[in-house]
Amino acid sequence: MKIVLLILSLFYIGCPEPPVAPEILPESIKILNPPTELYIGKKVSLTAEIMPKEAAEATVNWSAEPKDVVSVENGVLTALAEGKAVVTASTENQKTDSFEVTVSSIRAASVAVIPEPVSLTEKEGVFIIDEQTTIDDRSGESNVSAIFKETIRTSTGIELKNGAADFNVIHLIVAPEIDNDEAYRLTVTPETVEIRANGYGGFLYGFYTLLQLMPPEVFSKTIVNGLTLSAACCEIEDEPRFEYRGFSLDVSRHFSSTDKVKAVLDEMAKVKMNRFQWHLTDDGGVRFPFEGQLIASSGTIYDFDEFMKKAAWRTGNPEGLANPYAVSYYNNSDKWTFFDPNDAEDPNYEYREYKHGGFYTKAELKEIIHYAEMRNITIIPEIDMPGHAKPMWYLFEGLRCDTKMAETESEQSDRAGKALTDASHTDLCISNPDTIEVIKYMVKQVAEVFPGKTIHIGADEVKINPSVGWQAIGHWWFCSLCDAAVRAQGGTVSRSTGYGQFQKLQARFLEKVDSYIQNIGKESAIWSEGIYGEFNPVTNPIFYYWDHANTLQPAKNKRLPIVNADFTYYYLTTAQTQSDVDEGNKVNYRRTDTRTLEAVYNFDLTKDGDAGQAAIGDTQIGAQACFWAESAVGFERGGIEYSIDGGNMIYHVFPRLIAVAERTWSPEEKKDYNRFREKMQPQFERFDAAAFVWYCPAERDNQQ
Repeated sequence: MKIVLLILSLFYIGCPEPPVAPEILPESIKILNPPTELYIGKKVSLTAEIMPKEAAEATVNWSAEPKDVVSVENGVLTALAEGKAVVTASTENQKTDSFEVTVSSIRAASVAVIPEPVSLTEKEGVFIIDEQTTIDDRSGESNVSAIFKETIRTSTGIELKNGAADFNVIHLIVAPEIDNDEAYRLTVTPETVEIRANGYGGFLYGFYTLLQLMPPEVFSKTIVNGLTLSAACCEIEDEPRFEYRGFSLDVSRHFSSTDKVKAVLDEMAKVKMNRFQWHLTDDGGVRFPFEGQLIASSGTIYDFDEFMKKAAWRTGNPEGLANPYAVSYYNNSDKWTFFDPNDAEDPNYEYREYKHGGFYTKAELKEIIHYAEMRNITIIPEIDMPGHAKPMWYLFEGLRCDTKMAETESEQSDRAGKALTDASHTDLCISNPDTIEVIKYMVKQVAEVFPGKTIHIGADEVKINPSVGWQAIGHWWFCSLCDAAVRAQGGTVSRSTGYGQFQKLQARFLEKVDSYIQNIGKESAIWSEGIYGEFNPVTNPIFYYWDHANTLQPAKNKRLPIVNADFTYYYLTTAQTQSDVDEGNKVNYRRTDTRTLEAVYNFDLTKDGDAGQAAIGDTQIGAQACFWAESAVGFERGGIEYSIDGGNMIYHVFPRLIAVAERTWSPEEKKDYNRFREKMQPQFERFDAAAFVWYCPAERDNQQ
C-alpha cells in the first residue's frame, strides 16, 4: 500500500525538469592573455573566460589564420614562421574573440660558454624567457635560483615565478647518479630547460651556463628595453677538472671596498671559480677588525681597540712618495707610517691627506661571506705570520726581537745599511711566548667570523737567509731569545749553518699555531716556505706552491693537498703587454716582464712554471691566481679612470683570471687557445653589459 501511495505522489508532483543551460551571449568569450608578438619556436598557453560562470565548462575551439604561420592546439599557440596571423576562439556557433599576433625571428644566441664544458652539443632553435616562464624547482636547495632570478629582473624587469608546467619552464631535477656536487647536465629545447644536478653548486653552475647562452645584455645592471632573452638550444654535460679553482686578493697593501670585492666575486662565480683567498694582513695594513684586550702571561697588555685605530691606516711624507696620490708604492714601503688619521695629536696627522687604508667591519665581512656563499665561493682568510707583519711589529713592541746578539757594527745593520731597529725588519719574534698568545687571540677572532674550515697562516718570506738577495739578515739572527731557542733544540747559530736552525725554529712556531687551529675545529694553509724545518702539522694543511721548487717534494712526501699558485704565470701583477711596461710610470709595475692572456692560458698548471718544470704531483687539488696589491695604484688610462678603491687591480686581473678559470675547470683535452680567444669576444661584451671595468685592448682586438 505504501508503495502505491509513493508512486501516486510522484505522479501528482511531477518529475523534476532538467536544468536549462545558461545562454552564452556573443560578447561572452574573452581571451585573457593574448600575446602581441611571438618568436619562432615559442609556445604560449591561451586562456579564455566564458560568461556566465556556469558555462565555464563549455568547450572553446581555437583557430588561426594563416595556418602556416601560427598553429593552435589545445589552447597552446605555437609560432611556426615569420608573418602575421589572426587567432580566434569560439564555442559552437557563438561569436568569437580574436587578436592579431606578429611572429618574428630572433638573433642567434651565443654558445660561447666559458669555461669550456666537458661536452656540448648544439641543437636547432632557442628557448625564450618571458613573463610566463616559470621555474619548477625540485632541487631541494633553498635560494639556488635567486641569483638567476635577480639577473633576469635587473636586465628586463621580468619577475620569474616558481611553478610546474609542461612548457616555457625551467626544471631543476635532483640527479643522484651525479656524484660531484658541482657537476650538472643542462638540456635546452624550444619548450623547456632542464638542469640536473646533485648539489647547490651544480644547479647554480647550470644557471650560470644558461645565462651565457643568452645575449650579453642579460648581465646589464639596468633594464634593457626590447631585450629578448633567447638561449641557444643545446645539451651540455659538465663537471670540474679540479676541486679548487681560486683567486687570491691582497687588500692589505691596497684596500678594496666591499663593492669592489663583490664585483670580483660576481665575475669569479660566472666562470665557476669557487675559492677566494683573502689576504687580510700584511705590511701594508690590517683589514680585519680585531678588538678587545689581551693580557699576556708576561703581563703585557695588547690593546687591539687602540691597535686598530692605527693598524688600518698608513701615510707617508712627500719626500717618501714618488707620487703623493700613489700611497701604496711598494718601493717606498719603508716610508710607510701607521697612524691615527682622527687624532690631531698623532705626529703624522699633518700627512693625513696622503693616507691610505681602511678595514672591514664584522657586519661587512659577514655580508661578503654570505654574498660569496650564494655564489658557491668559499672564502679563505689569511693572517700572515711571522713575517709580513709590519703593523704588529710597529705597534706592539712586545712582539719584537731584541738585538743583544749583534756585537759588531756591521751586524747592527743589514746589507742595505738599515739599522736592525728600523721597521724594514718586521718579522715577529717567534721565540717570545707573547707572540704565540697574540697570534692565537687573533686567529680565534678570525675563526669566529669565517665559517669555512681553512685559515691561511702565511709563513712566507721571513728574513732568515743572508745568502739570498731578496732576504736581508733578519732580527732572529741577533735575538737572545731566538738564540736560546736554537740552543734548546740542540743547535747553534753561525753564519753558515744558522739558516737551517731558524727554519726549524719557525717550523716549531707554526706547529703551535697549527695545533691551536685544529683545537678550534679548523685546518691550516701555508705558503711554500712553511714546509721548511721539517714542519709536522697535526692538520692536513693546504700547501700553496708559489716558488722554491725544493719545497714541492716535502709537500708531496707528506701527502699535503697542493694548490699551484705559480709565481711566474699566476701572479697577475705582471704587465699584459709590452706597451704597459713602457708606460710603467702610469701603472707602477713592480715586475717588468709580461704575461699575455695566451701565456696564462697555455701554462701547464700541473707543473712548476720555472725552468725545472717539476710536476706538482697527484695530491694537487687545483690552482690559484694571485694579485699582490703593491702594484695597485689609482690612475687614468685609455679614457678609463681607476680610482684609489682597488686601484688598477681589475686591470691587472681581468681578463687573465678568465683563462685560469677555464684551465682549472675544463678537461685538459679541451685546451684550445684559439677557441678560447674567440669566446672572449662575447665575454668582453658581458663585461661591458655588467658595467665591469676592465682594460685589455690587445686581446679584445684579437691581437698579440
